[in-house]
Amino acid sequence: MAAAEGAAALMAAALASTPTYAWMLEAHPPSDRERLLRALLERNLALQPVGLHAYPAAYPAAGGGAVECAFILAPVSSSGLSLWAMITGGLPRIAWEMGLLATRRMLALKGWHGAAAREAAGGGRRYLCLERMAVAESSRNAGVGSAALGRVLRGVADAQGLPVVLSTQTEAAARFYARLGFATVRECEYPPGVNNWIMVREPQQQGAR
Repeated sequence: MAAAEGAAALMAAALASTPTYAWMLEAHPPSDRERLLRALLERNLALQPVGLHAYPAAYPAAGGGAVECAFILAPVSSSGLSLWAMITGGLPRIAWEMGLLATRRMLALKGWHGAAAREAAGGGRRYLCLERMAVAESSRNAGVGSAALGRVLRGVADAQGLPVVLSTQTEAAARFYARLGFATVRECEYPPGVNNWIMVREPQQQGAR
């Protein structure tokens, strides 16, 4: 639970002001967006912890410390959460607090990104999704994110022979992922005015660069 809470806090701090989440939470003042997003992410991560990777300071040393890097790398679930799990997990309360507009936009984003990922993976094959990667501001440009993500890509995606799909909204992030083996397969706008780079990384043979 502590890892999920730390990851949610880090993700919310990094993502709340991005164009996508600013659009989703447009009805709320900027001062409230990080709090709402953190609450939503905490519930999501508590209900679906599979695929969460959170690393303490001084990665890759084991032990405690603040979460410095976090992301989700998980297979796409066709079943998703049951209605009962969502109710007991508190998601309706958070949706009520976010309001109708934000909830509708959240569902629209989820649907769009899901369809884009399936198209990018192609051929109806199994794949993993990389989502909500965040690195603490104090640890950026120090190799923390690339070391953490690279290790998981090799240990999970490559070991299972699965492609990884992601979408990102900045050229800088697209360059970061390209260095880890991702290739852009599509560029498009969604929501309006927000550019997305849809990227795929094919599984690599163990030992290959």
